[in-house]
Amino acid sequence: MKLGLCTSTEKASTAFEAGADYYEISASGELNDITDAEYETLRNKVLSDEKIKPLSANGLVSATVRLCGSEADCEKITAYAEKVFRRASGLGIKMLVFGSGKAREVPDGYPFDKAYSELLTAAGIFSDVAEKYGQTLALEPLRKKECNIINTVAEGAEFVRKTDRSNFRLLADFYHVSENGEDFSAIEKNADIIVHLHICSRERGVIRDCDRGYVKEISDLLKKIGYTGAVSYEGGKGKDSDELMHMFKILREYFC
Repeated sequence: MKLGLCTSTEKASTAFEAGADYYEISASGELNDITDAEYETLRNKVLSDEKIKPLSANGLVSATVRLCGSEADCEKITAYAEKVFRRASGLGIKMLVFGSGKAREVPDGYPFDKAYSELLTAAGIFSDVAEKYGQTLALEPLRKKECNIINTVAEGAEFVRKTDRSNFRLLADFYHVSENGEDFSAIEKNADIIVHLHICSRERGVIRDCDRGYVKEISDLLKKIGYTGAVSYEGGKGKDSDELMHMFKILREYFC
């Protein structure tokens, strides 16, 4: 099982020094609003780093690209995906995390069923583009405070199965699962479509010794469902290297 740190390409060394196997970037934050020349500079930097590489990308869709509602535009969605997915592929990234709460938020007063249908259309567009680059999409259910649609693992699984695309799968983020009060049984039930995981403490911070009981619960679950994919730490910012290093030691003790 690989363990990673959600961070920027600029801070890739932080992930390596902490003991991570890989890092997970923000696609919209790093790959969208840059010129082709800037991208080539970034790409050369990433590919020449012999210590650690990016495996995945979250923050997939910019908040300026609406996926449902009156502002949703299939041509704009397709163009965005073509640019960002291609650039991610150029960095060797094959796992695309589709959280993007602002982009998929249902506008106030907008028919929920219509928005849901539009999100399925967007998912189809994303799947088609990702397929060209050999990429997998992992839908991330988000806590209700961050988005008003597809909040639980169960809801995410239902959406994924409706897309009926082999490269459109599911992510479980244990922080969002906890915040939504969802039982781990939803993860067990949908283990066949879960391809990526996010983890942090229940307070959305670095995992410490006091979190060992929580980590063991998760470890026991992953062993039960036979999960062997990647797990990324996505939590509080500004933690020092010693804290991150100790966290990865704890995670390796239970997961590896």
